[in-house]
Amino acid sequence: MVTPSRYPERVKRPTKYVAIVLLLSACADTAGTPAITPAPTTTLPETVNLAYAYRPDTTLSYRVNIDQAISIHGEGNAGAIGSGDLPTDGDLATTVETVMTYRAYPGPIDGTTELDVSARFEDVAVSGTMNGESISPGSDDFGVGTIPPIDASFVVDKSGKVVSSSLDGAANMLGGSLGSLQRLGQEFFTRPIGPRFPDRDLSVGDTWTDEDTVDGPGGPITTRSMHTVTGTEVVDGVKTVVIETESEADEFEIDLTQIFKTMFGGFTTDATNPEELDALLAQLEFRIAVAPTRATSTVWFDTAAGLVKKAEISADITVKMTYRGPDESTGEIAGFTMEMGLRQTARFDLESVDETVG
Repeated sequence: MVTPSRYPERVKRPTKYVAIVLLLSACADTAGTPAITPAPTTTLPETVNLAYAYRPDTTLSYRVNIDQAISIHGEGNAGAIGSGDLPTDGDLATTVETVMTYRAYPGPIDGTTELDVSARFEDVAVSGTMNGESISPGSDDFGVGTIPPIDASFVVDKSGKVVSSSLDGAANMLGGSLGSLQRLGQEFFTRPIGPRFPDRDLSVGDTWTDEDTVDGPGGPITTRSMHTVTGTEVVDGVKTVVIETESEADEFEIDLTQIFKTMFGGFTTDATNPEELDALLAQLEFRIAVAPTRATSTVWFDTAAGLVKKAEISADITVKMTYRGPDESTGEIAGFTMEMGLRQTARFDLESVDETVG
């Protein structure tokens, strides 16, 4: 059985920073991505039937290198958000290297494997500017140098299909700092590496498609993926099959207006004129729009071992927030919009496959 997430989200009492928390609780898959350099194409000696072969009680260790470019642009009265610390303009770059582990155990039914995925992102290097000021890890007031840890569990079959997961599509997007924007990485990385394979033989040039739907904060989110076998390539002395994938996820909108109105009304004193309160609540607005996601990846699959030998992933996020609320200093209704973007690339290299200890 898949265990619950080790880091459940906590509900905190609203504060004057609640708008920031809600704003940054909606990071999800989104918009256009750079093209991947085509892998060398050769002819397979014969057709192959691709399948994963995770050995029970083993640990796969992948060296992961991640590069991120973060952009932020805000317009309007930032005082409506209720904090002078809110970033309104920024261009940042972050890099980090870590080891991601996949611990494999026998699955709950025949032909399945349980994978416990974990990673810690420490010593994130940050450069760039925020609100016109240079930023570094030592003066990181906005959490951009913080990437939340990964702890997830999956049950997968031999084709790579996720049978069950400890992840919740909505909960995995929640967070309370600017670093939550980087949870795009978790949406991509807290899943077994590699595509879902079809139940048929494949040769160079063959293409197949699949769809995945998760429950997001605004409703179901469907991702459509097209996979192509482009050739073979030797990686560290191992002959691999190269598969390129293009993915696209639905756009969606999260309407937090009613939640915002409920919380705001709860902080209003009993002495407030009901008619004035209704008129005020009618002007409040809090919406977050997530653009369509497009991502690309290349996987080098070791057919003999039944494992991904190497992988490269590229993707972008674009999130736009629209907010109307009372200015903290004047009490007048003020509007504010912010667009946040993140371009991310990552490379995975299989370092070792060892017997699980403990």
